[in-house]
Amino acid sequence: MNKNKLSIAAVALSLFVATATSGLAAVVVAPTDTVPGGVATGETVPYSTLAPQWREGEVIVKLRQPAAAARLRLPKGMALATSTVPSGFAAATLAPTTPTIGNNISLLTFDTTAIASVPEAIRQLSNLPEVEYAEPNYLCHILPHVSTAEASRADEQWGLKAIHVDELWQQPLISSRRPVIAIIDTGVDVDHPDLAGNIAPGGYDFVRNTDDITDPNGHGTHCAGIAAANEGGQVTGANPQALILPITVMDQGGSGDINNIIRGINHAVEAGADIISLSLGGTSSQAYQDAINEASEHAIIVAAAGNSGYCMVESHRDLHGIAEPHVPAFPAAMPGVIAVMATQEDGSLAQWSNFDCDGPLRPMAGTGYNYELRVPGSQILSTIPGGGCDYKSGTSMACPLAAGAISRLLQCRTFESREQLVRTLIVTSGNHIDLMAAYHATEATLHPDTLHYQADSLTTITLVATGDGTAQVGDGLHPALTTHSAAQPNSDSIVPGGFSTGSTATLPTELTLPAIVGGLAVTALAPHAFEGCTTLTTIHLPSTLEAIGDSAFHDCPALSDLYLDGEAAPQTSSTAFDDDAQQHVSLHLVRGYTAGFAAAPVWQHFKNWCEQPLRTGNRFIATIDEPKGTSMTFLIYNMERGYAQVGAGQTAIDISTEGHLVIPKTVRGLSIRLIGRYAFLMCRRLKSIEFPVMTTFIDAAAFTYCDSLTELKLPRAVTTIGNLAFAVCTQLQTLVLPPMLSSIGPSAFSGCSSLSTIYAHMRKPPYLPDDAFLNVNPLKPNEKSLHPNAIYDNARLLVPPGCGDLYAQAPGWRLFRNIVEMTDDYRDPAGIETITAPSAFAAGNNTSVYTLQGQRVATTLDSRHLPPGIYIVNGRKRVVGGR
Repeated sequence: MNKNKLSIAAVALSLFVATATSGLAAVVVAPTDTVPGGVATGETVPYSTLAPQWREGEVIVKLRQPAAAARLRLPKGMALATSTVPSGFAAATLAPTTPTIGNNISLLTFDTTAIASVPEAIRQLSNLPEVEYAEPNYLCHILPHVSTAEASRADEQWGLKAIHVDELWQQPLISSRRPVIAIIDTGVDVDHPDLAGNIAPGGYDFVRNTDDITDPNGHGTHCAGIAAANEGGQVTGANPQALILPITVMDQGGSGDINNIIRGINHAVEAGADIISLSLGGTSSQAYQDAINEASEHAIIVAAAGNSGYCMVESHRDLHGIAEPHVPAFPAAMPGVIAVMATQEDGSLAQWSNFDCDGPLRPMAGTGYNYELRVPGSQILSTIPGGGCDYKSGTSMACPLAAGAISRLLQCRTFESREQLVRTLIVTSGNHIDLMAAYHATEATLHPDTLHYQADSLTTITLVATGDGTAQVGDGLHPALTTHSAAQPNSDSIVPGGFSTGSTATLPTELTLPAIVGGLAVTALAPHAFEGCTTLTTIHLPSTLEAIGDSAFHDCPALSDLYLDGEAAPQTSSTAFDDDAQQHVSLHLVRGYTAGFAAAPVWQHFKNWCEQPLRTGNRFIATIDEPKGTSMTFLIYNMERGYAQVGAGQTAIDISTEGHLVIPKTVRGLSIRLIGRYAFLMCRRLKSIEFPVMTTFIDAAAFTYCDSLTELKLPRAVTTIGNLAFAVCTQLQTLVLPPMLSSIGPSAFSGCSSLSTIYAHMRKPPYLPDDAFLNVNPLKPNEKSLHPNAIYDNARLLVPPGCGDLYAQAPGWRLFRNIVEMTDDYRDPAGIETITAPSAFAAGNNTSVYTLQGQRVATTLDSRHLPPGIYIVNGRKRVVGGR
């Protein structure tokens, strides 16, 4: 049994508290012709209106010591202080064919004159060190059939054809042993002619404590015929070769309790049942779940989802148009149980069938509750006591149909595990389950979302696409590593068992997980991903990792070094590592991120910390000088060439940073050359920014919504401005563009509504899309601007002398209506030196005279960027590339 499903203990406790204080209904019944307690036909009522929610004077107890499990005999008159049972308790008498309710689980009866109530009894028992838990003996009920229109009998057994089990009858059998289906219900009319020859020995009635099986209600007989009626009578069951094991746990009125259901489940296992069919409902219970856990190791358990028309947990409009949240149906929703919803002949889900709101996204997925299968349940013809047959509708009918069909499927093909069986039924389903599609299913059919990554020549890592564009390592049920050792199915029974992963000798000692597989980012380690990898000493986790599931590194005693390339601590289950791992496993983290891990749950308990050396692709955090003490994120873009970028795909600083920002020229010996995507997105309090002189590239949305900037001077080395780079900087008035700029992206300055002056120091107009300076908010396309061309119409565009016509004709730039050439004596407000060429200086042969603004030509290094010509720098002559 998978131990990572949502624990029932917390649910049971919360339900106990609620019922003990407010009388909360445990289960809801659907419309029915006759409901015990005199409820009108067609009325939907809570079970709690029919009977008490638990049996007074009875408590179910699980003891910690196995020695007390066979029969619990409790002395009277013992005081609580002696750690024995309080006065008034006595042991319940169990049926002779069942030695105990379950492993260490027993039923206690108590004197209600000595102990006032069930809650008080539980309180006293829970204080005893010998008691693991105590809980009420909750009442449960069958799921009565639903009233529907009278059947035409034109297709009396449409359900068999809808799921194609009639075609499965024609396939060869791989086992001659007749499967046994336990019908745990109101009993079975074992003398019905349509069931003759199909009744297994060993049935028992736990209501009357007898092996004389009858069915005073009729519900169990109808379920039995659906599952396994013989071929010679009025109806045919889903598997005519199966045997019915009748077990009575419900009385004539269809009511019972968890005590008897647990006894019935255990008896079914002891009697050799392969399939257990439960067309009944009740509240959750830890004892119930414990019994399910044990039984699911030996048999397939199928249960009805219920007939209230409710989504499992979501708030929605029910049959009466009332929107309210609903609890799951138990035992159907329990881990280890295959829950069956009911469909109609047209393939739609019956309006009265409970259903799973999000569907079985991951069959037997390891967490939470699920309803798994859609099976015909409307107008199902089957046997009734007295030798006749009749139609009934409900998930109670769909449940045994599924049980019989599954028993036949297990006679025709093998499955490695229960999980594979359930996955096969789900993946191959159409409107209903499809037995022939399940029979022919291949591995590729069963795992369309499974990816495989070859870690080395011997080891393959299994990953699963999660449906949101990412992938997780493992399927949540088994270790993700596989070797060349083949899995061996359990051949002792038609019921599939677990499988072996092969010898641990072939498992690797070091492993590096990929960041991307099949185009999907690897964001999670599923539960049990590396459980039992006893040889694994070192593992490298990718920077994309966001979550680590339960027991992911359980039983990895050799694990000593864990490398994490991400900047943030993944959300990690408290059971992901063994307790001693936090003492001896060394964490190797990217420089600058140790503090974040040290404060994160689970990670904060590790004792050994190391910082990885910087390399290309690493992110790190450093403190900058202005504003003083501000932390900024950087990404190493090229370690070999020694340069980095500001930000790593997210905001590089706290967006509340205000005032003047100075981006450092170098950090940790790396030259800052790029401003990354979103680096200063929404930094709305920055008044001005000073860039590193070697900045060459400003990525998309780097300064979007920096709407306190009034003046922007870009360094001369910038060649590219990305999409939306300065969009919606609404207070920006003055923009100085550098001479080496060659490209401006779409909407780069869109929405800069205050922009009035643009200095373009490029002699050749760079690429500019038509929307780069539109006065609109590109992030809100439905928000219409009254003046979308306001910047083009009103802002002054100053261009180098002699370049006015070029800009007036260049794509994008020609939209500006006010293009002005810079004057010879111009000196821009940012303090850039003026370079002019007065008319007094004539050009020599093959030498041109240029007038450029914003160029520094004081050094040979700077001069090499200028075309040949004669220049005047602050009144002094300088010749570049000429005589």
